[in-house]
Amino acid sequence: MTKNETLHIRVNDTVKLSAERTLDRLGLSISEAVNMLLHQITLVGGLPFDVKVPQAPESVTVRGKEELEVWLSRLNSRSRPPMTLMKS
Repeated sequence: MTKNETLHIRVNDTVKLSAERTLDRLGLSISEAVNMLLHQITLVGGLPFDVKVPQAPESVTVRGKEELEVWLSRLNSRSRPPMTLMKS
């Protein structure tokens, strides 16, 4: 199959380097991996893996306010509406 299209994408440099190292161990280039991904998308009619929004646990046990604030800051650093401590 003739390859006559070029993709230009922006990625995080750390992610790219990590992927290149992994793909190198597999004997693949990024270009080959992207081509494989595009073929799989066509074959399966979508992404060849599940894409899900991570779910926060229903409850968390913490040993104090500081630990709770650390847990909330980690949770809030993800792309979702912020959660806050509510007093009952």
